[in-house]
Amino acid sequence: MYVGGFRVMFVKYCAFLLAAGPLVSFGGTIADGTSLQAELDAGNNIALRPGQVVEISETLKFTKPGQRIETIGAETATDYARIVMADGAVGTLIDAYGVGGAVLSNLILDGNRQGFRKPDGKLDMVPMLNFGGEGAVGQEIRNCIVIAGRCAGGWGAIHAQEGGKGIVIRDNVVFDAGADIRGNGRSPFEKAFGWGDGISSASRNTIIVNNLIYDVTDDGIMLQGAPGSVVKDNVMVSISREMLGGIVLIDPFKYYELDAEKKTYDYREIIIEDNLILGKGGRMHIGFPMGGAPWNARFAGTTLIGSQVRNNHIGGGAVGYGFVVNGVDGFEVVGNTSDATYSGLGDGMPGTPPDAPQAFMVDPANIGSSTLQLEFEPMNESLSGLLRARRTPKDSRNALGYRDQPYPDEEVAAVVQMAYVEMLGRDPKAGEWAFWTKWLQETRSNSDTLRRNLMSTWEFVQEHGNVDPLDLHIWRNERWLEMILKGCSAAQSAGADWPVARELNEELLKELR
Repeated sequence: MYVGGFRVMFVKYCAFLLAAGPLVSFGGTIADGTSLQAELDAGNNIALRPGQVVEISETLKFTKPGQRIETIGAETATDYARIVMADGAVGTLIDAYGVGGAVLSNLILDGNRQGFRKPDGKLDMVPMLNFGGEGAVGQEIRNCIVIAGRCAGGWGAIHAQEGGKGIVIRDNVVFDAGADIRGNGRSPFEKAFGWGDGISSASRNTIIVNNLIYDVTDDGIMLQGAPGSVVKDNVMVSISREMLGGIVLIDPFKYYELDAEKKTYDYREIIIEDNLILGKGGRMHIGFPMGGAPWNARFAGTTLIGSQVRNNHIGGGAVGYGFVVNGVDGFEVVGNTSDATYSGLGDGMPGTPPDAPQAFMVDPANIGSSTLQLEFEPMNESLSGLLRARRTPKDSRNALGYRDQPYPDEEVAAVVQMAYVEMLGRDPKAGEWAFWTKWLQETRSNSDTLRRNLMSTWEFVQEHGNVDPLDLHIWRNERWLEMILKGCSAAQSAGADWPVARELNEELLKELR
């Protein structure tokens, strides 16, 4: 349970909760969710019973201020009801756009990405959970487990759109949103690129606190302006997929334009504090990009105004760039730390390779009046286009359209290490490490293919039984969900409303072994 000074802010921002209609409880399994939507259309709340499973083929839409969708009577997370997107369905799972005071709580929300079916192989560019919008004051998403997001185009598993205010996204776990640049996480029917954020917001005064985010493939947390927002005590971990960014402040978003001529954008009174980013088994391309240019060279010349980024940490053996500042003014970036291993050049701009990655990097000509901690090193070449994703040439892509280039040496070590820990519950032996690192480099395979190979070993079968390697992601999602439910329920049984994200992450990583 998150405690401390920000609880006061939760109360402040959640004060606007308008009363909805009667509570409607459902028993058994609802095949298509039609009854649920009918109740929402009538202005009622939805109370699902513990353990209930609801499969929906069309988006569930909030319709009246103050409505709630939740599990009633759940003592711990293992009791939560589950809302699942049906095989073949596309689009958003739950939509609260423009509905003030909408609350989503105590639920498992399953996008069933592996059940995606579409002839053109392209997922819809929509969020999995769509919140915010004009009139959306005081919405809340809390105590939910969000898995297998069927989102694409960089849209979030959880997204709060511009126009909202005072939205609270706290005490959630997000696992699996999108396929990465190498195709890790890909649905069998999916074409490149279907990556997605964990949590993103363009709503003012959004509170994003104590969320644990695994294996999302665009950004862990993204703010598109969203002035006045607080992002605190969250944990983002790349286990098997490459994440383009950890917590990103990069978007010159027209909605928050301050001065069109000067190309300045409102990021004022944003606080990014005490967050943890770990590149464990997939590249974390940029941990904390600040300013548009590090993300995309075409954003050069834009300036983001006024955020505080303090006391955050980056760790892990598979990190590209750390804290990067280029294209800001009035920022305060202090007290941040890192013990990560940094490797692998970004794509950069045509004819202009970027600086080699390290923990703290700055273009001193593009920081205005910002205050930066002493560890920042000025660039020598360029800090534009640091992702290793935007300009992958066609001859460096495989038949499916994904990146087909060797891993950097430091990164491949982390990839093999985490694959063994996750699949076999132990570190690789010296010979195993040498074999698989060489194999990954020579074949240019990805970490999913490595995991599928490990699924065929006697060690895996002895521990987990015979699992079809083609069902890797179905198996992973269910295994991680079981571990997440166990970890959350243990904390709840001990009296907490929700576990502390850092502690839950530590328990889950221990559980793998």
